[in-house]
Amino acid sequence: MDIKSPCNKNIVLIGFMGSGKSSIGSRLAKSIGYTFIDSDLFIIQQKKITISQIFQHYGEKYFRELESDFILQHQNIKQAVIATGGGMPLFNDIRSLGYVFFLKATFETIYNRIHSSQDRPLFKDKMALYQLFLKRQNIYKEKSDFIIDTQKGIQNSVEQIRKKIKNLFPDT
Repeated sequence: MDIKSPCNKNIVLIGFMGSGKSSIGSRLAKSIGYTFIDSDLFIIQQKKITISQIFQHYGEKYFRELESDFILQHQNIKQAVIATGGGMPLFNDIRSLGYVFFLKATFETIYNRIHSSQDRPLFKDKMALYQLFLKRQNIYKEKSDFIIDTQKGIQNSVEQIRKKIKNLFPDT
């Protein structure tokens, strides 16, 4: 893809929970002078309850409606790095938000990052999480403009991943 006017397009980060969308996104935004927006945090702040509480009290369908509302509210903003919730690109067209980057990691890496988290409403057990992971991988690929490997290692620290994305936007 030829990126001609990155200053007028947002960077949208998608991927499975624990793939690094928030940590990479916040650093990337700061380094290029963009605003960082985490869709889950936006919803939490707007509703004043956690994502887990939304799932528990109102159900997944209601949460997906909140994600759709988020897209409508943010589709005209400029110069933002947007970290989506893991399910947002499955249920919504996110391309109106900007260039879409799939932050890809192996299941084991993701599991090691999130296995002790109590804030993940779709996290039930390792096998259920693995099935969800497999189901989402191809959808993330289809919905993305770019794929970035977020495996930890010498070549893929958060800083290296941030630089890879930033290098695709030379005018930032």
